[in-house]
Amino acid sequence: MNKISWTNKAKKDLRKIPQKQKVQIYSAIGALSQPLDEWHNVKLLVNNKYDYRLRVGNYRVVFDFEKKAKIISVEKIGVRNERTY
Repeated sequence: MNKISWTNKAKKDLRKIPQKQKVQIYSAIGALSQPLDEWHNVKLLVNNKYDYRLRVGNYRVVFDFEKKAKIISVEKIGVRNERTY
């Protein structure tokens, strides 16, 4: 089971999001505690400072994943646009 940690930036981003979408984002991030092969709507990012992105409606959650320690670090949450990644 993976441990999920939040950066201060991600917590701050989450405060700006409407409550309905917050619930969806928490649920989707909670599902990341499952093994890697059971993740849905997750894409490996190439040429980016973050490892993965999670799609939750119009929002994108970017995170790093330390496979050996099984720690997911939620780095940033934002509305999908050309600057999200």
